[in-house]
Amino acid sequence: MSLEEKLLAEVSTDRAWKHIEEIVHQFPSRLAGTENCWNAAGYMHDNLKAAGVEAELMEYPGLVSFAGKGSLEILSPVQRTLPANVLFHSKGTVEPIEAELVETGVGSWDSCEQAGIRGKIALSDLSYFPPRQEKQRIMSLQGALGALLLNWGYDDSTLLPYGSVKPCWGNPTRLTMRTEMPGIPCLGLSRVDGLWLRDLVARGPVQVRLSAECRDEWRPLRQAVGRVRSSSGSPEFAVLGGHMDSWFGQAASDNAAGNALFLEMARVFQKHAGELRRGLTVGFWVGHETGTMIGSSHFVDVYWDDLRENAVAYLQVDQPAMIGTTLWETKSDVELHGFHSAIERRSLGGMETHWNRLVRTGDTSFFGIGVPSMAGHTVFTKDEVKAMGMGNLGWWHHTDASTIERLDKDLMGLHLRMHAAYLAELLTVPIVPARFTPTVKQMVDKVETLLPLGEEIGLARAFGLAKEALAAVEGLDAVAEGWREKASRGEAPDEVVQILNSTLKALSRVLVPLGGTAAGTYGHDPYGLSSQSTLLPGLYELPRMKAQPVGSEERNLLETELIRQRNRFADGMREVRDMAKRTAAAVK
Repeated sequence: MSLEEKLLAEVSTDRAWKHIEEIVHQFPSRLAGTENCWNAAGYMHDNLKAAGVEAELMEYPGLVSFAGKGSLEILSPVQRTLPANVLFHSKGTVEPIEAELVETGVGSWDSCEQAGIRGKIALSDLSYFPPRQEKQRIMSLQGALGALLLNWGYDDSTLLPYGSVKPCWGNPTRLTMRTEMPGIPCLGLSRVDGLWLRDLVARGPVQVRLSAECRDEWRPLRQAVGRVRSSSGSPEFAVLGGHMDSWFGQAASDNAAGNALFLEMARVFQKHAGELRRGLTVGFWVGHETGTMIGSSHFVDVYWDDLRENAVAYLQVDQPAMIGTTLWETKSDVELHGFHSAIERRSLGGMETHWNRLVRTGDTSFFGIGVPSMAGHTVFTKDEVKAMGMGNLGWWHHTDASTIERLDKDLMGLHLRMHAAYLAELLTVPIVPARFTPTVKQMVDKVETLLPLGEEIGLARAFGLAKEALAAVEGLDAVAEGWREKASRGEAPDEVVQILNSTLKALSRVLVPLGGTAAGTYGHDPYGLSSQSTLLPGLYELPRMKAQPVGSEERNLLETELIRQRNRFADGMREVRDMAKRTAAAVK
């Protein structure tokens, strides 16, 4: 019997479901920086130890937030008071703010600019296009006085949303404390009230008054981390993780279900640790909801050397087993696509599958360090998401209605089996399952589309380097595939396996931050930064640069930024080309 077969026979949906029940009933409202969240971390730690897993409680300071009362009054053309929640990390008001309300649609840079929001209060959807943190950043930069975000859900929903509007990823630095913390008050409205207000604005000028109480505090946080050590002696490992902190109420789907999955994976893999080639690290991150990814980014900072040298992949789990979901969606760095899609084809039966390139959402704090990542779970259809006001994580997401009734026990079993299968292969195959031809090919294609705009920054030469890098990784992938076949039969020398694994990890360290960040390796882009929606976000502003008048300050500023990002891309392609060539020659 293979390890995967043993794991699938061992994994227990009933055990995981029991954990969900205990988490939501013992520790509701797991807000970072509160006693409940602190105690919940202890629950995770104790259950890891009970399963024989090496367990740690990481303690660290975090800048978290606590919102107070908020009010929204419609002053004209009608008088009405609407219920509203202050979104966490909002800038508080000393005195109420009165201003005209303007509609901004999705709240993107262009839609806000078109609406003319300076000196006004902006109205937008809460949805992820862009995320609320990026909406706040854009609105603040464009001079809005405040923001109203209407909840997702069905059009008659009266549920008020919770959420944070802090763009700064993780704990701030001296610089990001000044440049990336929220600058305006933001209130969340119910779907039904927001649509009423949107209709009112469409019919003529609307004057509103808003106030918000909110305070940010440095508080001690702690999170549990478990480590299943392999018996092979290899220092390599994969990371399985997701957030543990939550909003008010049970927060069953977000993310008690994910935490239960972690505990069950740790248990079954510890039981079979003697059969693993690589280890497994399991992280219950805190400071995700308030704080914006503090826990995962702190983990990366503290364990940088080990991750840099030895981590082969990060599997993020957030919101598994949502009731009513019928499709399996996986988002991943491109080099992992072939690996997980093969498992999905053999494991999901007739379930429809979707794939997208992973972008930096959730606790994807591993982009900068260059550990390839993936996240797979069941999702709603596009029509269902549209009907729920673009609430792709359910009409109940980030509300008091995120209870255990929002979970499907059978789907929980499916998620457990899929993650057992993913990890069984990641932790046992001799040569890590990363293939870089598709990764570099996407970059070549992207830069080719930008060539007509890139003459001033010397993009053509960088494009040539990218094509050379593509040819080199094609050669390396072919050589590595041959060795994978031999290794599966026990015919690959350890030296060859080590050389290939070292290079495949090193290629990710270059390509993951290059393809998915503007900030690069040692910093973090603001959460939901608009450029992250595209491949090679460092070159995102090239069309905007070309649209500016020659000699204007905006064009000059953008040109300076883009030349440096072009140089970063060119250096990355050189490094990939040379590394792939050397390794292919060494192991032929």
